[in-house]
Amino acid sequence: MLDWFERNLPFQRNFDFQVDVIKEITSLVGLRNFIVAPITEEFIFRACIVSTLYLGGFSTLAIILISPLYFGIAHVHHGWEIYHTYGETSYALKQALFTMGFQFLYTSLFGWYATYSFMRTGLLLPVILQHAFCNVMGFPDMSNVKRHPGWARIVIWTSLVLGAVGFTWTWFSLLNPKLFGGSLYW
Repeated sequence: MLDWFERNLPFQRNFDFQVDVIKEITSLVGLRNFIVAPITEEFIFRACIVSTLYLGGFSTLAIILISPLYFGIAHVHHGWEIYHTYGETSYALKQALFTMGFQFLYTSLFGWYATYSFMRTGLLLPVILQHAFCNVMGFPDMSNVKRHPGWARIVIWTSLVLGAVGFTWTWFSLLNPKLFGGSLYW
């Protein structure tokens, strides 16, 4: 919704398909974030680790709660980059620790969601697509909301809440294993 107000969506004034899509996806960083990382990370952190824990006799709940922690830990190396980028000072250390903690939290949350989705469906491709979509969207930056008039802020926050409620409400029914021919894990 925020991008709509800022005219950043397709067919709006600030959107350029060549720059916003083609150059973004075909850059080395884009290839890593939108293609290579979703495929390799989901293969490792969902297909391999979930299968190993499952064959090791872990309960479904334990697999859903434990395996995403590996995914979260795998992303804390970004803190090292930040520490060096900010000059290896005490401020840099604080920034790095905050970033590592925050990234660990949201990558673990996504990992729980992805693991649950993988275990319910038994399919890897949808989880790869979910991961790619999340990387395309990025973590929501709500800092620009305050630049908009009051009615727009209400629309933005309301759409965010309704989106979260709608997602939660449909999530369980859309991931019913019966819709996918059953699942080894469920």
